[in-house]
Amino acid sequence: HPKRRSAGVHQVILSHIEEHSKKPEEARRRIVELMGDLPRIELFARQKADGWDVWGNEVACDIALTGGEINVR
Repeated sequence: HPKRRSAGVHQVILSHIEEHSKKPEEARRRIVELMGDLPRIELFARQKADGWDVWGNEVACDIALTGGEINVR
């Protein structure tokens, strides 16, 4: 049961357009502000971000899914 750490996080992010499907760094910053310093993963990531595990076909993944099990590298 995740608990919200900050009620001051707004949902709308105004940011310049970057590469296709690339998330603005502001999105990650707001998630950390909203939920606190917890373990976190970005699925379908395009690049590695500090403090985040990543998984996707365009980045060296931090986890491996094998036979229904999750293996953290």
